[in-house]
Amino acid sequence: MKIIDKSGILKRMKVASGVSSARLPKNMGLSIENGVLRCRVNTLNSNMQKDEAAFESWVIVLKAYLPEIKYVEVDFTEPQITGTNHVGPDFGHYNRFLYRLHNMTRLFPDWFFIASSKKKTVADFICWLDSNRCLINHSPKDKKSVYNKNHKERRVESWFVFEDKDKLLCNLLDIDEEKFFNQVAVGVYYESIEKSNTIFPGGAVDMLGISRDGDGLHLIELKCGANQKIGVISETLFYTAVIYDTYVSKNPLFSFGNKKTKETKEMHALYNGGERFSHLTAHILAESYHPLFQQKVEELIADGFSSLGIVFSRQLYEYMKIYNR
Repeated sequence: MKIIDKSGILKRMKVASGVSSARLPKNMGLSIENGVLRCRVNTLNSNMQKDEAAFESWVIVLKAYLPEIKYVEVDFTEPQITGTNHVGPDFGHYNRFLYRLHNMTRLFPDWFFIASSKKKTVADFICWLDSNRCLINHSPKDKKSVYNKNHKERRVESWFVFEDKDKLLCNLLDIDEEKFFNQVAVGVYYESIEKSNTIFPGGAVDMLGISRDGDGLHLIELKCGANQKIGVISETLFYTAVIYDTYVSKNPLFSFGNKKTKETKEMHALYNGGERFSHLTAHILAESYHPLFQQKVEELIADGFSSLGIVFSRQLYEYMKIYNR
């Protein structure tokens, strides 16, 4: 049996990518055995962008660069959580992790696999989602510009959605400027939208727009400045999956939540008269990227998304240049 340990994987990746400064996450088990990359995730209750939690990002990067990897198998230790099955804040990160595993199996069915001892755990959870009323939340009021706030990334998002008089992104992506939204909520809850009924932790898509023909959605994950975390891949895969499983899939896992608030412009547009959207495009928009996030990685992500009919693009922007034009 030929085994390549973590240090051997790193050496090979540095050569294959040309990135001599490359590092692998410390708290993630990685080895290659007879063409199978074995990945053990030890950090389940963490931000998806953190290296130790962003398992999708790392297995995609390694698969893109190392031809000796034919298959990937992910394993993990199930956490000890007390309480009602799958429901409640304590389950949120773990539930999301199981859903992310499921999502990888449908994006990359030819080479991504879950360890045999955990397949039933993941399958049972997806069956539970499909069998229950799982609701996506929505903002209680329409978002307004926060361009004057100090948080740089939120300022840039606000500039694109609310402040840009030339509507650069809308024109580039053919988005209806009246149906272009900022910080669209993607928290998922069981039967009613209450903290005690949490299934996935709260979160939000940076920007979400409806195409001018009214049939498609454009999801945009934005990073600004020197934020080059490779975890942007994991984040984009998760948010795209939730949007797909709510608004596009013919067999949706999630449905509109019944918040006791008046209907907002965003809610009305996304509800779409109860009709499904026909297509979805996921975009990553950043001022700079992790040095390992090269064309090979981009092409592998695009190939995976195509399994669900989703289009993927990755683009650069220079905020100060377009702001001062």
